[in-house]
Amino acid sequence: LSVKEDKGRMISGQDAFKLYDTYGFPLDLTKEIASDSGLTVDEDGFNKQMQIQKETSRKSRSFDGGWEEDDLDISGYPKTEFKGYEYFSTESQVQAILHEGESVDQVEEGQKAIVILDITPFYGQGGGQVGDKGTITSDLAKLEVVDTQKTAEDTYYNFVEVKAGTLKVGDKVVAEVDKARRLAITKNHSATHILHKALKEVLGGHIKQAGSLVDESKTRFDFTHFEAISKEDLAEIERIANEKVFYAHNVDIELTSMEKSQEMGAVGLFEDKYKEVVRVVSMGDFSVELCGGCHVSNTSEIQMIKILSESGIAAGVRRIEAITGNNVYNYTNNLEKEQESIAGLLKSNKNNIEARIRELIENKVIDQKTKERNSQLERELKDLNNLRDQQLASNIENEITQENGYKLLVKKFSGQGMDELRNISDKLKDKHDDLVIVFASDVDGKLLFLSSVSKPLTKQGYNAGQLVKFVAQATGGNGGGRPDFASAGGKDLSKVDQALIDVKEFISQI
Repeated sequence: LSVKEDKGRMISGQDAFKLYDTYGFPLDLTKEIASDSGLTVDEDGFNKQMQIQKETSRKSRSFDGGWEEDDLDISGYPKTEFKGYEYFSTESQVQAILHEGESVDQVEEGQKAIVILDITPFYGQGGGQVGDKGTITSDLAKLEVVDTQKTAEDTYYNFVEVKAGTLKVGDKVVAEVDKARRLAITKNHSATHILHKALKEVLGGHIKQAGSLVDESKTRFDFTHFEAISKEDLAEIERIANEKVFYAHNVDIELTSMEKSQEMGAVGLFEDKYKEVVRVVSMGDFSVELCGGCHVSNTSEIQMIKILSESGIAAGVRRIEAITGNNVYNYTNNLEKEQESIAGLLKSNKNNIEARIRELIENKVIDQKTKERNSQLERELKDLNNLRDQQLASNIENEITQENGYKLLVKKFSGQGMDELRNISDKLKDKHDDLVIVFASDVDGKLLFLSSVSKPLTKQGYNAGQLVKFVAQATGGNGGGRPDFASAGGKDLSKVDQALIDVKEFISQI
């Protein structure tokens, strides 16, 4: 980060925005960390960068109707009255129609357009929740709504395809949301709030939202965290989330002031600019968040939450994807079908699959075709693992720091074995001929260390064997190896972080 001395040791707005946009650090978290080091943050500069990004994003969106959204002039239209929290259908009047970037009096069958209503049940995309779809009908026309957006001034605009007839400005219409889709979205949105709080309970209060996407098929939640979540913690997060679903907490929504919402403990993205009156969504006394989205009225309506995946998307930012409701039912049905298929191949029943596989392994009842298939699967698995390691190496490459005369990468993993660590280090050294690597990995409580040094650096005295011995001994273990590559084991997991911090100082003494 660049620190501006002439402004009282201030982190620039551009750097603060990079932390937010690239690494998922909310502005308030950056301010806290900066304050600990006696620094301030250029908030005005941050807000300018945020506005630039919003403008760029807006310009990049286009409608498959032959014009860029940036060409549209949505200004000057009155604020739309949004009734979508209470109703799936409203009687409305057409305020304006835009076709191919121009304001027109009418559109006909086969044309694509944007329609602005005076009253709408359609939710405009925002807060991670996608825009509504549905229909707009009049006595003379039927239109399919394929997306809904809104301006900062709360003018809602519907992207439509005219399926039949002619629609004119001033026509009385019935606007109707795709109810089944909306209900699926609300289940996923409410599940996101529950997962957010469950993450905090299991992993700690440092968890902060770094982005989300809520649609009818899933919820995707990005959050700040420093390492992969263990299987045990992930299972506990899912258990807590479903416990809150099964407890059938009422979902209460209150409009209040920003100050009052903070007194209530409401969680929000406080780098966002909220209005004077904010909307607080409370799920019992478990989750309290600022949110303008659509939610269930009781957590039991979510039915069930199933976490499908957890992954890293940037340094210090993780992502969870989950499903709810009928999507969980379909997911379990598909798993059952797969079980039955596997059981058929094994000539077993689905309740005896594991025992049947063990029997085949122990008795070596495997024909030549199976052996060939296994060999093929092994080759494919090796290729997949290689691609995975390549991607992981690429993801962590930006964590390499430039030191005095060499580059350094110190990284802690969870679950990666020695072969994976070596593969990752080899791929990084292929791209950097002046790199010193020190990796640590916790594999089911077993502590592994790897050190790798680019060949040219070994001639200058940098030694992987000495490095790995240093970090191993600091954790009660031992090990060693060649100057360019070495591995070791450790015992005390609680001392790993400090050992890795001390690596740089140890190198300076070599």
